[in-house]
Amino acid sequence: IPADEPARQAPRRGATEAQPAQPSALPEAGEYVIQVASFRSQGDAEAQRAQLALIGVEARVETVTIDSSQTWYRVRIGPISDPARVQSTVTRLRENGITDVMLMRVRG
Repeated sequence: IPADEPARQAPRRGATEAQPAQPSALPEAGEYVIQVASFRSQGDAEAQRAQLALIGVEARVETVTIDSSQTWYRVRIGPISDPARVQSTVTRLRENGITDVMLMRVRG
């Protein structure tokens, strides 16, 4: 994977159910998190978060360690509980060239 592209990783089991974000259908009721990217570099993740802020989308960077050795920096939006807001956020991302996002329903 080129250094300037986000690295994708398999979703973890447990707290969320992941699915590719669908552009036309409203999600079912519930709380959702939109994962925009996952990077090995914290700087790349922070740069992505800043780009999202420029288009009016508030995001955060979550640090996760996998297998006690690999650190990843996930750029995430939410949780969002309003299905219309989830859809409008995914649409805004797509309109700005961010098309490879993961929509995860948070289990309560």
